[in-house]
Amino acid sequence: MIYIDANVMYSYLFETPMSESAEAILEHSSKVTSKTAVNEAIYVSFRKLA
Repeated sequence: MIYIDANVMYSYLFETPMSESAEAILEHSSKVTSKTAVNEAIYVSFRKLA
């Protein structure tokens, strides 16, 4: 099982040097995350867009 951190979500949503790796990680069938990681991803995404 792969744990998806906020950094992976951020790199998937925005173009970063790790975007290709994030996409490959998200293609795996068994993955988990936490509410905290989702909240962190939302927070940094809003900061980038604001």
